[in-house]
Amino acid sequence: MASGLLKAHTYIWFVLLLAVPTLMFFSVRNLNFNERNNTPVEESEIVGDIIAVDENPQFRTVLYDSPRGRLLELVVKQPLQSASAILYPVVDGERAEKSLGQISTQGSHTFLVEDRFEQFQLFDPIKNEIIIEIEF
Repeated sequence: MASGLLKAHTYIWFVLLLAVPTLMFFSVRNLNFNERNNTPVEESEIVGDIIAVDENPQFRTVLYDSPRGRLLELVVKQPLQSASAILYPVVDGERAEKSLGQISTQGSHTFLVEDRFEQFQLFDPIKNEIIIEIEF
């Protein structure tokens, strides 16, 4: 290796030796890996008449008739075991092609649904399995 190239090579590696750990430090310093969201899930503030309620230890689902239209509120009480979950309406016993939305965290998730939907599936596309079926 030529002396000029060797010198440049040494300086570049020295800069990388300092820059990479410094950038890694600044990228993770504000992350809090120990924080857990163990606070109880609050009751809904949706205005409207309750049509139906379905509840189990992990989920609470409420179907509302509100001024905006029919709303489905899905409250996830405990963290999901799946990395990804998608909520689908069920039409004539089969899952509809268009999803209502994705569920990824604990808490309340609200979706505007059509009047004809009375049954829903929470589906894990990674494992290709149904997490829960909701029927009103």
